[in-house]
Amino acid sequence: MTSDPRWAHIERIFDEVADLPPAERRERVERACRGDPDLQADVERLLAADERDAGPLDAPPPALQSDLFRRGTDGDPGADCS
Repeated sequence: MTSDPRWAHIERIFDEVADLPPAERRERVERACRGDPDLQADVERLLAADERDAGPLDAPPPALQSDLFRRGTDGDPGADCS
């Protein structure tokens, strides 16, 4: 972690909004930046870079994804999910 207070603020906002849906994320960033366009631009650039850098390790492998959909609520593979 850095000792730069501005970077710490950017990082804190990023951590709070990174996993939110885009519309909610945008609103929260605007509110958190309180009219500071430079701060908002920095946070938005970091969010954009995070989305661009999403790679194969950010999602479960296809085989696991399909297994999750086949799994029932009791955790039994192949059980009916309805």
